[in-house]
Amino acid sequence: MKKKIWALCLTFVLALATFALSGCTLFGNVGKIEWVKQPAKVYSLNDTSGLSFEFAATLANGDKVTVKYPEDKDKYNIVISNFTTSSVGQRNATVTYEKLTLSFAYKVVDGKYADGTGSAADPYVITTTTHFQNMLNEKAFHYYKLADSLDFTGKAILMANAGQDATNADAWVGELDGANYTVSGISEVRTHDNKAINKYNEMFGRVGRETEKFALKNITFDFASSGNSATAGLVTSNAVNGVLEFDNVKVTGYINAANSGNSNISPYVSFLQRSMPGSVAAPLKSLTLNNCVNDIKILNAYATSLVAGFASAQSVLPAGSVKFTNCKFAGLIEGSYQQGVGAFFANNNTAKDYYVFSGCSVDTSAKIIKTAGRGLDNSAATVYNCGNVCLQGETEVNGITGTINVDDTLKAVNIKVEGLNLECSVDGVVADDFKIYAVGSMDYGNGKGGAFRYVQPAVKSNITDGKLTQTLLKIKSDATKETANDDSTYGSDLIVLDGGVLTYYCGTVCQSINVTKAKLVVVAYNDGVAVAIGAYKNAVNLAA
Repeated sequence: MKKKIWALCLTFVLALATFALSGCTLFGNVGKIEWVKQPAKVYSLNDTSGLSFEFAATLANGDKVTVKYPEDKDKYNIVISNFTTSSVGQRNATVTYEKLTLSFAYKVVDGKYADGTGSAADPYVITTTTHFQNMLNEKAFHYYKLADSLDFTGKAILMANAGQDATNADAWVGELDGANYTVSGISEVRTHDNKAINKYNEMFGRVGRETEKFALKNITFDFASSGNSATAGLVTSNAVNGVLEFDNVKVTGYINAANSGNSNISPYVSFLQRSMPGSVAAPLKSLTLNNCVNDIKILNAYATSLVAGFASAQSVLPAGSVKFTNCKFAGLIEGSYQQGVGAFFANNNTAKDYYVFSGCSVDTSAKIIKTAGRGLDNSAATVYNCGNVCLQGETEVNGITGTINVDDTLKAVNIKVEGLNLECSVDGVVADDFKIYAVGSMDYGNGKGGAFRYVQPAVKSNITDGKLTQTLLKIKSDATKETANDDSTYGSDLIVLDGGVLTYYCGTVCQSINVTKAKLVVVAYNDGVAVAIGAYKNAVNLAA
């Protein structure tokens, strides 16, 4: 008996399915309805103008009608249920005419992207540089995917947030799958209101917070960092309990750090565990780099504090929080006068159990330029030096195969300063150009301070037989303007020469600067190649 009941039930269910698929109404036999032209399957957010369809209906009395929507919406009583474009997502709607019903599935997408709803199963699809900028402008967590390579040549990227000055709520969160495409031509990163910036101007700025991670995978970033607002990399720092993930991410091209005010230069992450506005601590939960490759040239980073091929920090980190797995360094780095350079990681704290390296390697073509301690009467050259890592007391660690090729050929620049009169020369080398860096301090206006750097080019006519004799320019800060003109030869358009005095416009970066006790770092060149570096051991007052 039970088998017969189950058989009857199954027959009934199959009958229901058959009628539903054919567009018929089973009960009452009111007729039949079927699509002639189905509605579109994708609609833009807050736009219903794209809804159109056509169906044919045969009523039980034999009447036949073909209805077009929206042309016939006033002629026939057509009821559309559950159709809305007020939010993104996947939905099902119904069209009813004289008790005859058809259904259709549709998707509402954000018009800022080519496709997608931002979910893990249906990520926002990025095919243009405008889509990419729209992604950077987002504040909530979403999933994104590239469907083509992008080229930012000649286009400035607006930073996702204020970087060092970003709040926890402003941190960029999300997951971008590059689908093995390339984002190239990355040169300038500006503030969100398109003003020049030369400090903490990495494109994603501050990232990751609590349970909302920051993740990049299967993507190549090709840098051509130059211009008034030359970018320094991908990420400035993490937010509170930030989770940062890089999987199969490659960086290529070059980063020119000559005009960057950053005290750390690292293309993946510049400052792990950097504090936030209001003296709020931003502890790192984890940073993982899997199958990542650095094949980038980091140039003119001589006057910085820490330089690394992947990431750097200036703090004590949680045990085991930084993990490198199967990563490779194949680039070139011109390192810091102060603490050298690490091919993978740099930190000015004692190396403990913060870092875990596994299966990492150094390419035979990779090279770093040894700079630490040149011309300085201190122990920086032996404390930090150069190697696979740049950690206090450590240059080599387990888990990295191969030793980085260190170019130890840079000579020391002889520096003499009397008042504002500067003399520079190199023993045994006839230099044809010099770059003069001044390193001071800066005030952010929130109780926090940081390093300030700028470069004064040598006046070529002041170089005779490899010796530079030049008067140093004084500098002052001015927070009353956000930017200045684009005619300056002194790097960023935040720094301009006005009546023999350099004026630094702090509006987008800081509240004020202090160069009363500036450190001078001088790099000598011959035919465009650095041949010597030196740091003047005494402080110099360059305040205007």
